[in-house]
Amino acid sequence: MKNNDGFTLVEVVFLLMVLSFGFLALAQASTVALHQASIAGRQDQRWATVQRWSDSLTVRGHGNVTAGADTIGDISASWTVDSIAPDLERVTMALEGTSHDAAWQDTLILHVYR
Repeated sequence: MKNNDGFTLVEVVFLLMVLSFGFLALAQASTVALHQASIAGRQDQRWATVQRWSDSLTVRGHGNVTAGADTIGDISASWTVDSIAPDLERVTMALEGTSHDAAWQDTLILHVYR
């Protein structure tokens, strides 16, 4: 009868290779996840800033919004106001900023009713 206690050297080497590939894949996945979470956090901050601007303009009410501009951090906004009906104004916000060393632009249109 043969005693089969323990593992052969080939089995141990194979097991270490499989484990190392698994750990490398796990490390790469966590790096990607951290990067994506960082991007999401910056986007949340950007749109929170835009939301703050839009709220401050609409809360002023019909007839009280004037054209202007503002910059917070790396985000710039300028807005114009057009009267499109007796009880309705359109506020057009032009937004600019940088994200990951790339410039971006966006336009937001708000309607302010009497």
